[in-house]
Amino acid sequence: MLPALTLGKHSNVVYTSNQVDSNFNPLSGSLKRYDTVTKQTTTIITLAHENLNGVQLSTNGQWIVSQTQVGSSSSAVYMLQLVRMDGRYLQTLFCSKQAFLGGLQWSTDQKLMVFSLIGNNTQNVELLNTTSGVVQTELSVPKTSEINVKTWLDTKRIYLTNTQTDQPPNIIYILDTRKGPNQHLSDLQTVFNGSFNDFDSSYNGTQLFLTSCACGQGGDIGPSSITVQPATGGQSQSVYSNSNHAITN
Repeated sequence: MLPALTLGKHSNVVYTSNQVDSNFNPLSGSLKRYDTVTKQTTTIITLAHENLNGVQLSTNGQWIVSQTQVGSSSSAVYMLQLVRMDGRYLQTLFCSKQAFLGGLQWSTDQKLMVFSLIGNNTQNVELLNTTSGVVQTELSVPKTSEINVKTWLDTKRIYLTNTQTDQPPNIIYILDTRKGPNQHLSDLQTVFNGSFNDFDSSYNGTQLFLTSCACGQGGDIGPSSITVQPATGGQSQSVYSNSNHAITN
């Protein structure tokens, strides 16, 4: 059990502040919170020789998990670290040498964390059970394209996207954690296959909203649109379109 913390009544914004040397090696990393009422900033924790990224808060607002890099990129160690909002009970949940860790997503019931590991021309999608501490590989693919961990649909299913080199994403998948480890792309449910730029699901988990535009390395321009479809796939309908402006996310 994680020790509970009595929270205040003010809304807070949590963010990271990292310091690097001239070669972009980590000097220190801090977690900070900004009180939107008092306008005061408080440093939660500062860690030497670490950079903190990909921060997420627990649903109850008491805990912060971060993707942490320790050491230079040539010999980096990547970790998932958890700390309470008051800076106490810092702990490492997962550690990886060399393989880059990213795409962290924490389920709303706080029981599962999904993240990706990229190394040795392979990309794995990993599942961490926060109750048991067990980590298992849900999906492993060659690094010919990039599988991005995006957002939870519910507490068991999570959206992934497929991105080709130097191209926008073109496929949205659902990874069902109930199917167990060592799944293949063919085991995933395809929700959407086509041109889009970004997406998100509705709060009740019934709808999926997608944006598209003429977006790329040359810049973002119109025309653009927002469409909606069932969260697990199906017929889409137009919500909004604009011939001049680019809707990027």
